[in-house]
Amino acid sequence: MEVDREAWWERTVEGTEFEGVTAVDLGFDSEDALYEFVTVAQWAELDKNGDGLLCMKDGPNTPGFPDYLFIGVDNNARKH
Repeated sequence: MEVDREAWWERTVEGTEFEGVTAVDLGFDSEDALYEFVTVAQWAELDKNGDGLLCMKDGPNTPGFPDYLFIGVDNNARKH
């Protein structure tokens, strides 16, 4: 599924709420710090073509792959 930054963030929030974890549990000082990481640093690492879109896929909800994790690649990954 192709998503923008806001959908990427919303999916992060859904997953952390479902799993009952907070930004602090994930090693961030605040939700603002987590937001900054997810929508800026993490996003920049994946959005190779800079068009503001990524492809996102849910992984299996297992102890090793909790619901706040998901798979993301650039929406044009095949072209790189």
